[in-house]
Amino acid sequence: MNEMLGNHYFLTKRYKEAIPQYKMSLEKFPNNLFIKKKLIICLLNEGETEAAIKEFTEILDNEDIGKLLEVRKEEDECSCKQMIFELENNPSKISDIDRCKILGILWLFCNSFSSLKYFEKLQVEFPKNSIYEEILNNIKRIVTHN
Repeated sequence: MNEMLGNHYFLTKRYKEAIPQYKMSLEKFPNNLFIKKKLIICLLNEGETEAAIKEFTEILDNEDIGKLLEVRKEEDECSCKQMIFELENNPSKISDIDRCKILGILWLFCNSFSSLKYFEKLQVEFPKNSIYEEILNNIKRIVTHN
């Protein structure tokens, strides 16, 4: 029930309302990567970048990530592409660092190589950041397996 309500809010771009619904759904189904992906997109839309990074690292650690990424090959249009377009083509009020984090996350769901590019940029900027290093290593693993 929570996932259905979350999906309704997600589709109507009511991301703030979708977040608690997806979190409740994940309490019941903690390994559902499709719910987690939507939660991440909602968090990003609500400016909760660090919470999205936390969820993102959990997705990358999941051995079933290939199933989540396979869906993108069947979609004509990735659900993240509008956000990506806006962030890459329009100046915004967020920092370049946050822009790299957000684009790195979103691009994974559409194109792993583009995601890799953004996290490589972050790793250069913050070479001692273990989170970016872990994310980068996981994305490299994904890229070599796809």
